[in-house]
Order: sequence, then structure tokens, then C-alpha cells
Amino acid sequence: MTPVLLLHGTNDTGAALRPLGDALAAAGHTVSYVDYGRHRASLRGLVAGGGGLAPLAASTAEVVAALDALTPAGPTGRVDIVGHSQGGLHAFAAARARPGAVRTLVTLEAPLWGARPLGRWSPLLHARGPARALDLLLGPSARGMVPADRADRADDRAGWTPRPIPGVRHLTIVGDDRMLAPPPGADEAGLGVVRLAERHPGRRVRHDHLPADEAVIALVLDALAP
Repeated sequence: MTPVLLLHGTNDTGAALRPLGDALAAAGHTVSYVDYGRHRASLRGLVAGGGGLAPLAASTAEVVAALDALTPAGPTGRVDIVGHSQGGLHAFAAARARPGAVRTLVTLEAPLWGARPLGRWSPLLHARGPARALDLLLGPSARGMVPADRADRADDRAGWTPRPIPGVRHLTIVGDDRMLAPPPGADEAGLGVVRLAERHPGRRVRHDHLPADEAVIALVLDALAP
């Protein structure tokens, strides 16, 4: 079985992915967790102490290092990566950095097209005052996930257009959180997008509950099958 690397989201740890990890282990996968992005220079980092708060580039570097350490353990020299929320960004970045090392890339409601907590006005969070306050309260990763471009749709100019990585299998699960959903006109070709609302009408799953949801776990198990 191909080893699986699980990546948690913002202000979280690998423990949040334990239900998914246990299901993968029961199916025969070797599962590894990465607690990345500790950052105690913010109020949230001091009080809550979870990971995923550091600058995005620093967290990605931690994930790439973990991938490098795990890759030789795979029978084919490749690894599957599953990233929840912010973890999906680092999964994508690590797969781009090491395309030959990744077999399957799965993201669970990740801000691949950017996070837009204020809708079209979200870029205002990059203004000097709001930016300093946001970094102090939530850590630099929060603002790092917000596109600085004012465009309503994802584009290459803003740097938020995910593209499929050649040779890598993709599953992109989109949930109910509109702040993290692809904006109108986003290019989803080749990313294996599955919208839970369409696949399971009437079923609503909270963002933080995705790694424990039976339907989500079934989708991931199927995507990581040999």
C-alpha cells in the first residue's frame, strides 16, 4: 500500500484527522501525521496553541521535509497526501515541489482558490491596519489565505488558480463553506472536483467535521485505492 501523509488545518493538530487516519489504517495504509505551523507570536497561538498559524511558506517547508522523509518508505517511492482546509494548500504546494514523489493528492474543503471571509471585500484585510490586527490575533496564515486581488473570480494574476499536476491523481472535495468554495468562473478542470451537496443532496457537513464524515472517508478510501 502507498503511504499516506495527513495534513490538518488552521489552529489544529493531526488529532483532528484521526477518524480518517484510523479508517485508512484499517484498509491497510501506513498513515503519518504532520503537526506543522506552530506560531506563538499571535494571540490564538498563545491561547489555543494549535498548528497551521505560521506563515504559509514556512508551513509548506515543514510539509515538504516530511514528504522527503517519508518517500523512501513507499514501495513505489511515492506517497498519497490528504490535506484538510489549510492543509490542502500545503499538500498542493508539496506536490508541486516534489511531483515525482506524490501519487494521489486529496484536499478536503481547502482554500485552493483563496479564502474570502468578507466576500468580494476580502482583499481589504491586506490593508495595513487590518493586516497587523489579523496577524496579531490569528497568526499570519489567516491573511496568507486571502487573495490580495480584488477580482471576483480566480485568475493567474492573483496566483490563486490551482492547476492539476501532471502524473498526480486529484480528488478535490468541496463542502458547504462558501468562504472556501471556488468562486464563479474558477477553472476546475482536471482537479477531480466532488461537491458534497451534489453527491449527497440534503447532507450538510460542518467544515471541521469533514475528516470524520463517513461519506468523505468513503470518497478518500476510493481515491487512494491501488
